[in-house]
Amino acid sequence: MVAHVDEVIIAGLKDVMGNEYPVLLEAYLQDSRERLRLAEYALAENNMSALCLAIHSFKGSCGNVGAYELARLCQALELAVEQHNRPLRDQLFAQIKIELAAVRIFFQLEIQASQAD
Repeated sequence: MVAHVDEVIIAGLKDVMGNEYPVLLEAYLQDSRERLRLAEYALAENNMSALCLAIHSFKGSCGNVGAYELARLCQALELAVEQHNRPLRDQLFAQIKIELAAVRIFFQLEIQASQAD
């Protein structure tokens, strides 16, 4: 099983960000909701350029917080769109939503834990 978030990156972020760590996670959670909303809209409108733009930006933010499996899925989705592979595109988009749900839970627990300290 692939880890949802890289623990080494998380430890580094905690160390560097200090008290701002939960703020960073909140920003990521908010941004991820917006990126997913934009991607879903682009997909519904069959606007593959907008889909790639939303997913590309999302991929970068996922990498920044150590959500490497999510970033990998985003990269695969970009490639599926470029190759006009609709079945794979749809499958990857569904996987992204599932993986994002797991990452969100992880970060919400991290935020709660940091508030308890």
